[in-house]
Parts: sequence; structure tokens; C-alpha cells
Amino acid sequence: GAIQGGFIAAMLDEAMGTAAIIASNVTMNAPTLEMKVSFFRPLFAGSATVEAKILKWGKSTCFIEAELFDPNGKLVAKASATQAPKLFKRF
Repeated sequence: GAIQGGFIAAMLDEAMGTAAIIASNVTMNAPTLEMKVSFFRPLFAGSATVEAKILKWGKSTCFIEAELFDPNGKLVAKASATQAPKLFKRF
């Protein structure tokens, strides 16, 4: 009944990408170059919360981390990533 780790990693990655979009005032996205995930306890079906923050924003890369919590506020997993900010292409 636990959520598979790949899905947890995807939730963390999505939160970090969204943090980058918001930090750029919705002018950039930031594809992930590399990501490390540490798992601390299982997550079961239901609600979860992810918090992401920008550690450093450079010209060609940014460093972001995120934490995923279960419904009781216990840390389930933590990720850190290097991302490459790119301007959105307007069509």
C-alpha cells in the first residue's frame, strides 16, 4: 500500500520545477540536470505536502531542494537538484 519511490521523486521534482517558475516571475522554466532523493519513511495513499526552496540562482544553473511530508507532518523524503533555467519560448 505504500507509494512507489519513483512517484515520490516525481512529486519532489515537480515542486522544485514549480518553485523555479515562480521564482522567475513566470518567465522561465528550469529542467532538472540532476537530482538526489533520500527516503526516510513510507508514504501511503492520501494527502501529502511538499515544500520547495531555491538555495542559489545563477546565470546558467540553480540549486533547489524540497521536502515531502505525510499527513502527520513527518518527513517522508528530501531531494536536492541542479536545474538549468531557460526562458519560456513564446509562440
